[in-house]
Formats: sequence, structure tokens, C-alpha cells
Amino acid sequence: LAPESPIGWYGWALAHQSQGDLARTVVGYRKAIEQDPGDHEMVSAVGSLWLDLGDLERADEWLTRAEVTGAGEPVTTWRRVDYLNSVERMDLAADLARRSLESDMEDRFGALFFMRTTWAAWNLSQGRHEEALRFHREILPWAFETPFDPPGDLARWNGDVVTIATVLRRADPLSTRPDELLDALERALEDSRLPPSWGPWSDALTQAM
Repeated sequence: LAPESPIGWYGWALAHQSQGDLARTVVGYRKAIEQDPGDHEMVSAVGSLWLDLGDLERADEWLTRAEVTGAGEPVTTWRRVDYLNSVERMDLAADLARRSLESDMEDRFGALFFMRTTWAAWNLSQGRHEEALRFHREILPWAFETPFDPPGDLARWNGDVVTIATVLRRADPLSTRPDELLDALERALEDSRLPPSWGPWSDALTQAM
């Protein structure tokens, strides 16, 4: 319907990637990049594809190419963090995540959630429970306050809530807050009527329809 749309080909590639059809995935990425060669997000997506396939050298090559035009941008940065975790440089991944969280980075496609999770996991592995939750305390203060009063949009924070509960449980096995968080989240998810997510190509899909 819109063969000139790079985001359309990108979505087409992601759809086939989710089904394990790597041949069509590669075709979709190639066509998307042909339409918009300067889009670092699509270039970095190819890097992530190679990472998923276990080819670390090619993954690094494509991520480096993406960083030529997209250094410091949310999606390309979180994919670099993912790469660093995959090559077991969790210290570097955590440092990049911290710097991203301390900047004014846009939370594009959940990039900041990925950064918070990376930071929390690294510090948890080092036994630094308070530091692990530093960024969660800034954006979700209600999760730590007494009395416990979760917001109405709790469902949208589901990944962060699970992370907080995990760290708090490790820090204090006798604390009741992890159970309170998870019980509230379960109720919120049951009541949630969030629309299905079509992913990053939703705007182009809507226009085509």
C-alpha cells in the first residue's frame, strides 16, 4: 500500500522476524534502509538482528554504523547497551545506561525502561540494593511510600514494578512491600483495557488503512 514508506518496510521486517522468517526480515530491513539510509534506528535494528543470531562482529559493525548518525539517540543507545550485556561487559552497559538516565534522553520505544532495568540488574548483582533503585525512586516514588497508594495507571509501569519488587525482596526478604506491589499489579493488569500495540509502524499502518 505504501512501498515508499521506510517505516512500513521496517514494520514488515519486524513482523516476519517475530515469526522466525529471517529471509523476509532481511529483505524488509534492506528495503527500509534503501528508502531512508540515514535512519540510524533501522540500521541499529540490523545490528540487533545479528546479535540475536549470535554474530557479534557483524552486530558491532552495524551498531557502529548506526552511531555515526545516531550517537546518543535512545534506540541506538539501548541497542548498544544490549550488545554490551551480550558480550558480558555489564559494567560498561550499566555505565552507558546511567549516563543515558542522567541526561534528557527521550523515552522512545521504552528505551529508558531498558536503561533502568540494566542499571538495576548490574547494581543488584553487586549487592548495591539502594543504588539499584535510584532511578526508579525518582519516577515512581509511590512504590516506596507508606501508606502504599498505587496510581490508576499502574499497568503501564508493569516492568518497572516487577524490577522494584525483585530488588526489594533481595534487599529485605521479610518486607511486605514486594507482595503489595505484585498484588496491585496483578489486579491492575486484570482490569486493564489497554489497546493492542502494533509497534513502531502503527502510524504508517493507520494512514494506509
